Amino acid sequence: MKLEELIKARKAEFEEEPTLANWEKINAQLPEKKRSILWVNPNIRIFAGAATLICCLCLAYLYGKQKGLQDGSMANMPNMAKENAEFVTFSKNIEEKKVIFSKLVSDQPALEEAFGNDLDRLEADYQFLKSQIQTSPNKDMILKAMIENLRYQEQILNVQTGILEKTESKPQIDLL
Repeated sequence: MKLEELIKARKAEFEEEPTLANWEKINAQLPEKKRSILWVNPNIRIFAGAATLICCLCLAYLYGKQKGLQDGSMANMPNMAKENAEFVTFSKNIEEKKVIFSKLVSDQPALEEAFGNDLDRLEADYQFLKSQIQTSPNKDMILKAMIENLRYQEQILNVQTGILEKTESKPQIDLL
């Protein structure tokens, strides 16, 4: 119990605040802490994160756009080609006629080769036009050329299908 009495008696000595001079001595003995000025402000962290996110999104957009230009599918054609009724009609008609044509020539390889050459040339021209429409300054002219090409393809398919249908009804006629 003597210890408790001693503590109570000297309690006031322990509760005294150190003087300003003592605090200055203590601070002088502590090593200086270097702080980064850039990351002290939390707003700078937010802006840096937002800038990084925007840069990543821009790069992803540009990569996707460049990848889309390289793909020659109908999905990447300009809206004027997709919305042009004549273009859409010819495209659908040709696909249907090509199916009928391939069924008719499936058992006649010589006719398929002879008739296919014309269509192959027109299809190659059409694919070239299709690749040019993305970069051409005059998209209307290219679209008209594509429609004209589709019109020729349809005419050739109509004539060839007609000939093939006649040869089916008269198998004794040899066209070659």
